[in-house]
Amino acid sequence: MREKNLQQTDKSREIVTGVVALLGAGSWGTALACTLSYLPPARRPQAIRLWGRDKALMERMAKTRENPRHLPGLPLPSAITPTASLEKALENAEKIFLVVPAQQIASLLDRLDRLPLPSSVSVAVGCAKGIEVASGRFVSEIVAEHCPRLNYAVLSGPSFSEDVVKRLPVAVTVASASFSLARTLCNEWSHDRFRLYASDDVRGAEIGGACKNVLALACGIVEGRKLGLSARAALTTRALAEIGRFAVASGAKEETLSGLSGWGDALLTCTSVRSRNYAFGCALGAGESVKLLLARSGTVEGVWTARALHKRAASTGLDLRRDLPILSCVAAILDETMTIDEALRELFARPLAPERR
Repeated sequence: MREKNLQQTDKSREIVTGVVALLGAGSWGTALACTLSYLPPARRPQAIRLWGRDKALMERMAKTRENPRHLPGLPLPSAITPTASLEKALENAEKIFLVVPAQQIASLLDRLDRLPLPSSVSVAVGCAKGIEVASGRFVSEIVAEHCPRLNYAVLSGPSFSEDVVKRLPVAVTVASASFSLARTLCNEWSHDRFRLYASDDVRGAEIGGACKNVLALACGIVEGRKLGLSARAALTTRALAEIGRFAVASGAKEETLSGLSGWGDALLTCTSVRSRNYAFGCALGAGESVKLLLARSGTVEGVWTARALHKRAASTGLDLRRDLPILSCVAAILDETMTIDEALRELFARPLAPERR
């Protein structure tokens, strides 16, 4: 039986992917385009198109074969076609990767509605890690509303863009309500330096990817305020328990948070200044203001997710201060309704209780 299963897996890995369009030419969209180009010729997509809004940047990328704004000095493989034309990027595409920030997903899908989206597209892969502030929706819910006919998967896990482009070993999760689709995508896109694990828990993968950014902000605050490594370890452990609590209340599987899209992603994001969320938290802990940091830092998804969590968690019946005390304090610090010292006092003044998830 084992040999038969291996033979079936090997056969599925010979599937040739057609045209793919990566919508979003930031560091992660560029990195995903690169990893698809690293696939062996027999499994490499027939065309890899990378779309970005900035026409001047896309023309420069096509000419210089690098992304000077997000990944300077790293070569862009010849298999990738940068373009500022959404119509050209989507022509005959079978799969689209949504790689713009979570707060921009709805506007991008509005634009796709107006094109309209080609009938050739059958799969949408969500790559944004966040929750929409305006509505409290996850990316999967936004996609389902705009593109109900598409099969949806979410790609999430510990993966710095630079590591992926440099072909350093990376492993991530691809989750879909159709486990068969998740397995197919794993077989299509895995190679010797990029390994995918299949899951059927879309909500769990989304929650892990979104909430770890809020946790990274908290860990950065601890580092910036010089509260010590012991404090960071305790904070990380208890915040992960909160995220698991929120996941279960949202219909996800708690065990998903122990995997790559949960603990794995948190371990990476919460310990490195290469993480924008962690670096933002460090600066905040050192005394810089939220307003000035946002003006300087650009997109820091955890800031928006912390605010969106209030709306989403309330809808599950959770009590924010009781059930999600750390995540709630981060949101209050970002809204400047609570200082870091006040948050620390509140967390340590909570009633003592048995340790539990």
